Amino acid sequence: SILKPERVGEFLGDMLDQLSARDAPASMELLLDALISLMACKAAVKMGDPLAPEEIASLMARRVHVERATNCPHGRPTSLSLSLNELEKQFKRK
Repeated sequence: SILKPERVGEFLGDMLDQLSARDAPASMELLLDALISLMACKAAVKMGDPLAPEEIASLMARRVHVERATNCPHGRPTSLSLSLNELEKQFKRK
């Protein structure tokens, strides 16, 4: 119920790939963890998804309550921190 309808088929295909892979997790606990991570990935907001300002504010407010919110389930960063100096360099102000 947390997946958008258009992402259910993709999730099921990826789940079947995960279950049939030769390097599938050895224990049920690890397999369940991998499948939950896969579901979290498929349910996540993706680049290009339209969001209303209220949705963005809600996501940012709830972010502090999420364990490991700085990375997606695959380990990719969900945010970056730039110093003022780094930001100025990016805009060629320094």
